[in-house]
Amino acid sequence: MVFQRRVHAQVMTYLEEGIPERPARFIKALQNYYHTPELTAEQFPWPEALN
Repeated sequence: MVFQRRVHAQVMTYLEEGIPERPARFIKALQNYYHTPELTAEQFPWPEALN
C-alpha cells in the first residue's frame, strides 16, 4: 500500500508542477496517436479500497 501511495503522490506532483520534458513528449505523442485528452488529477482518483 505504501508503494501505491507514493506513486499516486508522484503523479499528483507531476500534474501540479509539470511533467519532465522527455516523458511529457512521450505522453503527448501517445495522446496524439490515441486521441486522448490532457492528463488531469481527476483521472487519477485515490481508490478507497487502499485506504
